[in-house]
Amino acid sequence: MRGNKSLYRKLLLDFGTKYAGVAAEIRETLDAKDLKQAHSLIHNLKGLAGNLAATDLQA
Repeated sequence: MRGNKSLYRKLLLDFGTKYAGVAAEIRETLDAKDLKQAHSLIHNLKGLAGNLAATDLQA
């Protein structure tokens, strides 16, 4: 993003909107014992968090 604060803000807002319900979705997939889907959701969340330098979320 190279210091582009408006782009970073937009990406954060998009991330928040897209992943607002991901915790519940992960819980549902785990309750359904769909470990492959749960893994995929977690992997995607961690990857995007890393791209946004959200290291606490990525950990």
